[in-house]
Amino acid sequence: MPPTLEWSDALGRMTRTERVEEQGILTWDLVRTAILEGKPDEAIDWIRYIQQGEGGVKSRSAGHAVQAQLNYIAERWGEEHVEASLRYWRRKLIDAGNEPTYAMSPLDRLRFHTEMERGDTVGVKDVQVSEEPDRYVLSAERCAGCAVLRRVPATGTPAHGETKKPHLWSWGRAGVPYFTAHQCLWWEVMAIEDIGYPVRIHEWSDDPSTPCRIFFYKNPALIPDEYFERVGAKKDPTRFS
Repeated sequence: MPPTLEWSDALGRMTRTERVEEQGILTWDLVRTAILEGKPDEAIDWIRYIQQGEGGVKSRSAGHAVQAQLNYIAERWGEEHVEASLRYWRRKLIDAGNEPTYAMSPLDRLRFHTEMERGDTVGVKDVQVSEEPDRYVLSAERCAGCAVLRRVPATGTPAHGETKKPHLWSWGRAGVPYFTAHQCLWWEVMAIEDIGYPVRIHEWSDDPSTPCRIFFYKNPALIPDEYFERVGAKKDPTRFS
């Protein structure tokens, strides 16, 4: 009996059911087989399962795992070590050549980061991108790094750790989930330190139910002063390359 999809009451969604020895078959191989056999509806069902099942589980579990580790660090050694840990992680990515954001044009930067958000999406049509005269705007309804973690208390899931006091690496705010704060530290604080301007700017909303909005300015000279000042920096156009 080939793998099929059946409803799971425990998961609240469709999931794969097959014999034990078939559980290692990649779902993308099932998509390919359905297409080659002329079964487009079956292929679409498998793709939908990848989006809502396998992909969603991986995205959510990764973010929550890092968040839990950062919470442990904060409780054991203090929030300053959360910043130190996030800085270490980011710097290792850069040193290993796995972080090309700085060398990209604004449009390529948008494409690269939108690719990451599409990969993290937990459902369908989560990501919207638009262009304004001075910037590109990426809107993510359920990004794994921000919205999902900020909505945790409302879902009944035990809340993860949040900043207990305002920090420059948490947009000067308390109540920011530790993993969410990496967006501020990596793309704003450290980017300003490294190249003079924030490469990816997050709009903070006090309402966690609203989509995350992320700005990519077409020219660093167009970035408003407020996006430097909120992280304790001063806009210095002489550093823009």
